[in-house]
Amino acid sequence: MTNKQKLIIDYLTDHNGQGYYYEIRDNIVMQFDNEDDFHKTLYQLADLYLIYKNGALYKLTFPELKVEYSIPHVTLFYTDKNVPQLRIEDTELFDTFDDILTERFNIVDYSHSTENIKDLKVYTIYFQDKISKEKLNEAVKSLDQEEVERIFKMNNPNEKKLYHQ
Repeated sequence: MTNKQKLIIDYLTDHNGQGYYYEIRDNIVMQFDNEDDFHKTLYQLADLYLIYKNGALYKLTFPELKVEYSIPHVTLFYTDKNVPQLRIEDTELFDTFDDILTERFNIVDYSHSTENIKDLKVYTIYFQDKISKEKLNEAVKSLDQEEVERIFKMNNPNEKKLYHQ
């Protein structure tokens, strides 16, 4: 997550997980190059499925979760009880992360759920609260954004954006 994206997420977190465009902009726009930069950052957060728009109101998608790491198609969250969850878009990406977690990092104590959103299969991996957060962060970050995008495009060659509900 970029520093600019974090500014918006932090603002929304501090305001009950929601805020109107002009309120957010007026409070943090000085941290951006210009209003277009701010607007582009809002779109990036929506593409990462971290926020969504309801009219002029922006809301956190998962207000109860703290985002630790997020790139397109992969987001690592921590619940309010500091328990990690990993959301992955696409079966091939899930299989890749499953291999990384189990074979490279010996992280085997987890479960997962699957949901279909439009044509996209989204997996949420639930880890035990006793897991080493450092080890998990290292495992998740072991695939860079370019490799994640390459794997995602195998099953989704025409997808340019993440899904939106």
